Amino acid sequence: MPTRPPHPCNHPGCPVLTHAARCLAHAAEHQRTYDASRGPARQWYASSRWRRFRAAVLADSPACVGCGAAATEVDHVRPRSTWPELAYERENVQTMCKGCHSRKTRREP
Repeated sequence: MPTRPPHPCNHPGCPVLTHAARCLAHAAEHQRTYDASRGPARQWYASSRWRRFRAAVLADSPACVGCGAAATEVDHVRPRSTWPELAYERENVQTMCKGCHSRKTRREP
């Protein structure tokens, strides 16, 4: 199957031809800039401690508490932003599917 020809990197002035949006050097630079702009709340969810805790919670409770479907999200019952001491407490989290989690998040003040 034919592929599209490579195009110049999206970084201004970079002549490197690539099939992705940016060449390897500029992709890494762009990712660092993007990650830094995400803020501390987003960086917290990217931490290895949260990823391990989340994986353990999903393994213990694989079903959504709202509808019983396969859970893909871990939700804080009491918001992490107002109750940081409860962030890693098993009693303060519940597993939810994407739809139920989105609905719950929309209802929160």
